[in-house]
Amino acid sequence: MATAKIETLKAGNSKWLQAYLDSLNPETEWEEIIRTLANYTLNEFVLNISYVSNFILVIQEPLGSEALVHTEKVFDRKQERFVDSVRYFTPWFLDGPSSERVRKSVSSLNNTHMRLAKRLPGRWDNDDDFIMPCVQMAIFGHNMKQRLGLPADSPQMQLAWHRWCKELFNLFLKESGPVAGFPEDFQGMVEYANWFNHRPFKSTEKGHLASVALIQQFCERWFPKLLHFVGHEIIITFLPDRTVERHRLGPRKKWLGFFILLMFRVMFWLQSVLPDPKQPSYPHLDSQSVKRITKMKMALAAVMSIATISTIICAYVVMSY
Repeated sequence: MATAKIETLKAGNSKWLQAYLDSLNPETEWEEIIRTLANYTLNEFVLNISYVSNFILVIQEPLGSEALVHTEKVFDRKQERFVDSVRYFTPWFLDGPSSERVRKSVSSLNNTHMRLAKRLPGRWDNDDDFIMPCVQMAIFGHNMKQRLGLPADSPQMQLAWHRWCKELFNLFLKESGPVAGFPEDFQGMVEYANWFNHRPFKSTEKGHLASVALIQQFCERWFPKLLHFVGHEIIITFLPDRTVERHRLGPRKKWLGFFILLMFRVMFWLQSVLPDPKQPSYPHLDSQSVKRITKMKMALAAVMSIATISTIICAYVVMSY
């Protein structure tokens, strides 16, 4: 029925997406809301920013950074880790926490945590170790819009995100048993994240190195080497000041941050005025994704070259006068 309704709206309206979302009940159709958002609004570039930012926030807790660096995959196989993570999380968004596929997926992750806990006892025995990652899945977009000065999601969207995250959270197990303490509503999730980010965590070398490696993954995937500083600045633009300081990721380049915020505002504006996609755009990281990324790198390198040449010409003209 959901598919038929989507196809009907697509046929009669180029801006069909919001109308479809507004027609859904967040109390009972929250999984369809999140599935639709993931299918038609996410792209690999933004998903990569979310992946890096959310892990950097979670590993502010020193035990979290120790667990992340334990297998060294974050250092040695950065791109493989990102691709594996996206493929692992895909059913969570597209099938939803009530599906058997997702329940098996989270159960498998619980088993992995328990195996690692034998070597790193206590790393997965705090409710916050599970609350923060789930909360960040929901509020990443909210925080990005807030940073850009854009309107927040509707109460309907917030309700759906909270229900989705709460149901997902309830599938996890910590070392000593079931998890507990998930925030009661969307605003509670926002307040929880603010509380977590302001906890007096100590800066650690493992946290710093893991954060740098995560950012390098994003930079290497999307930017030619000369523009890695742009990728770095994109990530820290959407991180709290305290987190940037704690992981020693600064200082910020304010001039570059200004242009990054402008670029993302334009991106969101274009999304609001251009026709909604007719086909799902959720990144499955197929064989074509490598070609798309290569083309983007070449385009960015060309833009950088043109900008450099233009700057040299302008400087020459000014000096001539």
